[in-house]
Amino acid sequence: MEFKFSSYENCLNFAVEENYKFVNLSNALESNEKSILLRHDIDFSLDHAIKFAEIEKSLDVQATYFVRTHCKYYNALSYSSKEILNKLESLGHIVGLHFEEDYYPEENLYESIHLEKQILDSFLQTPLQHIAPHEPTRTNRLEYDDNRLKEVGIKFQAYDKDLLEKYKYISDSSGKFKDGFLEEHLVKNKETYLYVLTHPVWWFENSPVERY
Repeated sequence: MEFKFSSYENCLNFAVEENYKFVNLSNALESNEKSILLRHDIDFSLDHAIKFAEIEKSLDVQATYFVRTHCKYYNALSYSSKEILNKLESLGHIVGLHFEEDYYPEENLYESIHLEKQILDSFLQTPLQHIAPHEPTRTNRLEYDDNRLKEVGIKFQAYDKDLLEKYKYISDSSGKFKDGFLEEHLVKNKETYLYVLTHPVWWFENSPVERY
């Protein structure tokens, strides 16, 4: 399998044909059926996310897209970014916060999450309720305090311990599926519960040079 959109689409087609249920962070733990949770961390460009969203929409599949507010490469608060994020929502997807905690003093962690939620909520169609940390292996924080999150309006987090115990988690971080490609886990292993994280920057139509 290559990092091509066509390969991704083929895998989703297979999942649909095999009657997998596509879930999100809000209902993944409740599912007793074969399930896939799709998550996209938008680290470099919002434009890169649209192709994924359109493929998923064509198959009636929902994913969650996590957006950064302090990205060096895109301004999430610009008008063009607002249009893209609203388009993701109109295609039936969820927008979450890809939180960069190193931007703030540690003692203000949850107040800062609340601030960023308020900013994104000011133009999103649906109030933001999902969070995933950016670069968690570097910040050494996979999980947040659930009670503190709820106080600031966040209900679901990407690295919930129960979620990771139930679902096989695979990620294309650094442009490589270290535990095997999506196709391997889906088509060959036929995982019952699969949690897939992608970063749109690594995926392309014909060649990686399209991206950077």
